[in-house]
Amino acid sequence: AASITLSGGGSPSLPPVTEFVNGGLKYRVTGADTVSVIRDSSVTGAVSIPATVTEGGVTYRVTEIAEFAFEGNSSITSLSLDHASNLTRIGRHAFISCTNMSGTVRIPASVSRIESAGFTNSGITGLDLSGADNLTYIGSNAFSHCYSLAGTVSIPSGVTEIGSYAFAWNGITGLDLSGADSLREVGQEAFFNCGSLTGTADIPASVTGIGEYAFDRTGITGAVIRGRLTSIGTKAF
Repeated sequence: AASITLSGGGSPSLPPVTEFVNGGLKYRVTGADTVSVIRDSSVTGAVSIPATVTEGGVTYRVTEIAEFAFEGNSSITSLSLDHASNLTRIGRHAFISCTNMSGTVRIPASVSRIESAGFTNSGITGLDLSGADNLTYIGSNAFSHCYSLAGTVSIPSGVTEIGSYAFAWNGITGLDLSGADSLREVGQEAFFNCGSLTGTADIPASVTGIGEYAFDRTGITGAVIRGRLTSIGTKAF
């Protein structure tokens, strides 16, 4: 067999791992001990995001679901983030048009941002933010056109902004802002055309701006404004 002699001694070095597949998901290395879940159109069935993944003797924390990671994948049937305790960010368009992905998505405490169009036009039927203690941002169109999304959405205390169209055109029946004491901005058309959304919109004192058409074409019957708004858009209610 051929031998390799290194003039400087030691062992031949291998190129660093940048991407790998493990447990049916594809990852990209983003730091010394961190990875993000990246696009792999071959993923099917139930998707479960782990806290860590080990490859080549290195244990990486799974901190991000990258943009477009599962875009348009109609073969995914459900998503579990129950074990994703290191996840901090769900990238834009991550699950857009995953039309057969149903069930309730529970956002873990570690997540701080759900970027724009993260779940747009997916088939999810429920959204649980009760444990999302570090969530600060719900991006534009994050859950828009989720026509099967129903039930009450409770916005947690750390959220400062609900982006434009964030929940537009879906089937939610209730909105609880009672704990959203950091919320400053409700974006343009944030809840537009949520026809099944009923009751009173109780806007916390922290809110300073409500965008145009934010609650237009919903079924709400009243609104309580607890603070001093500095801006309120056309036909906000």
